[in-house]
Amino acid sequence: MKNFHFLALVALATVLFSCEKPFTGLELDKTSITFSAEGGSQTLKVKAGTPWTIEIPADLGWCSVSPKSGTTSADVTVTAQPNKMKDADRSFELVVNYEGGQDRVTVSQTRDGGEPVFSISQKSFEVPAEGGEISFTVVSDAVDYEITVVDKWVTEVSREGNRYDGETLKFSIAGNEGKARTGVISVCTKDGSCIPVSVSQAAFPGPYYAHLNSAFRFTAVWCGHCPYMDETFKLVKSRRDDFDFITIHGSDGYPLYFADSNTLMNAYNVSGFPTGVVNGWQEFNNSHNVESNANALEDVLDKFDKTFACVAGVSVSSSIADGKINVEAQVESSISGEYLVSAFLLESGIVEEQTLFPDGEPTKTIKDFVHDNVARKTLTKSVKGDSFEAVAGTPQSFNWSVSLDKTWKKDQLSVVVLVHRPYTNVKKPNKKYPDYYVVNANVAPAGKSVAYKYAE
Repeated sequence: MKNFHFLALVALATVLFSCEKPFTGLELDKTSITFSAEGGSQTLKVKAGTPWTIEIPADLGWCSVSPKSGTTSADVTVTAQPNKMKDADRSFELVVNYEGGQDRVTVSQTRDGGEPVFSISQKSFEVPAEGGEISFTVVSDAVDYEITVVDKWVTEVSREGNRYDGETLKFSIAGNEGKARTGVISVCTKDGSCIPVSVSQAAFPGPYYAHLNSAFRFTAVWCGHCPYMDETFKLVKSRRDDFDFITIHGSDGYPLYFADSNTLMNAYNVSGFPTGVVNGWQEFNNSHNVESNANALEDVLDKFDKTFACVAGVSVSSSIADGKINVEAQVESSISGEYLVSAFLLESGIVEEQTLFPDGEPTKTIKDFVHDNVARKTLTKSVKGDSFEAVAGTPQSFNWSVSLDKTWKKDQLSVVVLVHRPYTNVKKPNKKYPDYYVVNANVAPAGKSVAYKYAE
């Protein structure tokens, strides 16, 4: 009888327990977690009868959770790094996702105590003319800061660390091709506090070379506005001995057309005539007012000479024999690096008809118009210039030879050689132009020699 009662009780218990439904939801033991500034770890208990995942902001660097997912109940470790901010507490929402719902836990941390710090490890630097790198460390544990660099020859390279313990900033200083100079790196917090860092760079020791500005004048004999630019360029050339030009006739099928004109026009994105390109650097367009144009062109030349140091010189010599002109050029530079050299055979005193659009008058044809500095032949392999590597102080020699056309007048020929240099610490002003400007040029009559000179 006793066994019967015992078995009956077991059977009843089995029935009762088998009727209890399994837990299928999710419960958290807390809805908020607070850390002190020192940080540490706390446990978030997850009771679960369903798979779950924990979501935290992707860019959150100061807090982590483990594990981030599960299928049953688990203890989740929430870890906070020390809070070194002296300006504010910080917090975020930890999100637990599961089938049929979502729970949130607010995780917060108090700010650090103590007086805020805003300091820089070094406030002045002296850099040699050849340039280099500098670095300093910034601590700004109250508010964030930003860097302002006005001088183009100072460029931020990298940052390492953090602003609370110290962030090390590295800057690249470009080589100096001119006089001694001083730049400023401004480190300013967002509340207006600033610390200037001065960078003094020694002057370039030289040598410098006497500079000849050069300009391409893109034109055509049918262009009625073009004679005004021709007159402008000739007027400026008569006023100063540091300017000369090359005339590029760019209309196929018309007299004086230059075979390589299209390549040059594409290189400088020339879309119409007349167009002037000064030192491969700046476009020059003029009106019918020649005097005003000449003054504007001289302003461009003066600006170029103030912007760029002439760090290369070029000499030109040539001889005519057996129906050929043989040319030798030497390029010397005071700064090593990659350069381009281009060379052209020019002819002046060519009498050819030219269209003119006079102001307020009918179109004219000038039958005895004199065309000067007309490009006849490219001497270098590329009309845009052949690349070469220069070593400071070591002359580089170039030789070219070209057969003379019977229609060319030998006594009116000349040779122009241009030396192109990539933009370094000066920003290229015209994005549509090549990455090289004309650092110097020289022109010599055929059969003559002209040596480069050092600047006084």
